[in-house]
Amino acid sequence: MDVRRLASPDDLAGLQRVNTLAWRAAYSGLVPESVLDSLSTGVSDDTAERRFEELREADGRVFVAQRDGDIVGYARVRWADTERFVNPGDAGLTALYVHPDHWQDGIGTALLERVLDSLPDGTDALVLEALAGNERAQSFYTRRGFVHAGSRTAEFAGEELETAIYRRDL
Repeated sequence: MDVRRLASPDDLAGLQRVNTLAWRAAYSGLVPESVLDSLSTGVSDDTAERRFEELREADGRVFVAQRDGDIVGYARVRWADTERFVNPGDAGLTALYVHPDHWQDGIGTALLERVLDSLPDGTDALVLEALAGNERAQSFYTRRGFVHAGSRTAEFAGEELETAIYRRDL
């Protein structure tokens, strides 16, 4: 497996597929099924090009995990213009998703380690939020040194849902 930075608009198709399949598997019972059913595993060339440029110009990084030519996971971290629960000096892990067929293969850990290695010097903490009922994610992060730092209501796909905020001091 190779973990690398997002390299081209072509990567967005794999990223979208992973995102949709991970959402459907991880959020079933937590997010309305109508929301999960509306997710698409595909992305048009125009959308991929536009989204790639947006991600390339944003402060932060997107990493993909690739195995046998297929993208099987991705992570996005930002250190400027992040979510309101991220303090100045902190970085926000805005996404970390792995294809469900590859859960428990070490891909999430490899992505998280790459994110941590990419943070600018002087970053105080890495902060994220997970759906309050997502025990798999909460367990993953606590086993890797994150502590529960609060909760809030956030919008996910048009729905107001409870989230848990996790923080790892650096």
